Amino acid sequence: MEVLKIISKGMLSTIQDNGRATYRKYGVPTSGALDTYAMACANLALGNDESTPVVEITYGAFKCEFLCDTTIVITGGDLAACINGETIRMWETLSVKAGDILEFKGNDKGFRAYLAVHSGFDYPIILGSASVFTRAGFNSYLKDGDVLCMKSDCAHDIKAKIVPNEMRPIYDNIIHVTEGPHGEYFSNGYAQLLNTEYVVDNSMDRMGIRLSGKALQCADKSLLSCPIPVGSVQMPPSGQPIITLADGQVTGGYPVIANVATMDIKKLAQIRPQQKIVFVDINKDEAIKGIKRDKDNIRIIKSL
Repeated sequence: MEVLKIISKGMLSTIQDNGRATYRKYGVPTSGALDTYAMACANLALGNDESTPVVEITYGAFKCEFLCDTTIVITGGDLAACINGETIRMWETLSVKAGDILEFKGNDKGFRAYLAVHSGFDYPIILGSASVFTRAGFNSYLKDGDVLCMKSDCAHDIKAKIVPNEMRPIYDNIIHVTEGPHGEYFSNGYAQLLNTEYVVDNSMDRMGIRLSGKALQCADKSLLSCPIPVGSVQMPPSGQPIITLADGQVTGGYPVIANVATMDIKKLAQIRPQQKIVFVDINKDEAIKGIKRDKDNIRIIKSL
């Protein structure tokens, strides 16, 4: 059933779900939503499976018209969403009518938002995922005039849900990390990484975030290609770090100086060009607690 028509795609809008993690061994990037927590919250509030396809909207200027009555949830960064010109609430279910216009005007409070509809968007599945990864020809970016369908007709008895405030992420610029596996390639490099304020380069994309700051020196040693999971902080010869994101390559030959704690991967989705970020060390026990906290929140939201 047709659910919405895109009037303006904005900077970049794509269909995303949990991605293709099981295909990394074949060289296929995970892809998927950069903020899987926000995606899960939006879907679970609607009674969908947490990995149901959603629209990932980057920065703003996205505008669409609903073609039927349905229920939606918007999570992630605050991009000044409004319906028919009226500001709407995020992180809770909202009823919309056919003909309603949803628009994300954009601001400096966030960088990516997630739009979920009841039953989810019906989009081609490639290698087990609807996620867009254009470099491999896996689906395509959304464009003006596209019409999206949902998987089934919308029921009108959706239980209203609100994601509790205490379960909504704080998207700040403090990125918690643990030391990477290639410490021998640096002379006190990890400590220097923690004491440097970095600026996000304009060339950032869904593959990775390039940073600029005080260059860190790396030993002139050969390094065989190694696995590069999402959140790896690689150090190229320039000495300026690169943080790998969901569409990033699965292996690489640059030393990994640090790894972003899983609980802070969601923050990377909201990092904007020219924003400053700071790396803060976290011990492994605290990092594991952060993972458990997010999983507990997801379980609670699902049961609301």
